[in-house]
Amino acid sequence: MDKIPSIVLAAVLATIIWSISLLILLPTSPYSAITYFVIYSSYSFPIYLVSGLIFTYIIDYIGRRISNKKYIYCLTLYIFAGCLVVAAFGIMDDGLSYSIDEWARLFLFGAPAAFLYYHSLITIRIIRRESIST
Repeated sequence: MDKIPSIVLAAVLATIIWSISLLILLPTSPYSAITYFVIYSSYSFPIYLVSGLIFTYIIDYIGRRISNKKYIYCLTLYIFAGCLVVAAFGIMDDGLSYSIDEWARLFLFGAPAAFLYYHSLITIRIIRRESIST
């Protein structure tokens, strides 16, 4: 239970950084940047929060059993988890008919988002002086 505040704060931090990154990287239409920020945030925050809660507990449990190269191992697990989340949304969006190129583009969103969340979580845990088990 003591991990939940860190997970929520990491989800908030990752959402803000992810939304700003999308504003910079993706082309926008005549709407304001604030409008797009709100849209990106409203879609990404629940995903970060729910998947962050689930996968952080799972990866922390696995990470406690590893003694060496824990960072690389946990980073790989977070990226895999991000790709799983993207795959789940892709399948819900009739992704079974997607080509390999379309799946690759989807995974290009999942892996960096997971990378960002993992490093946000590490940052929050350092700031809150919690043990960094991953």
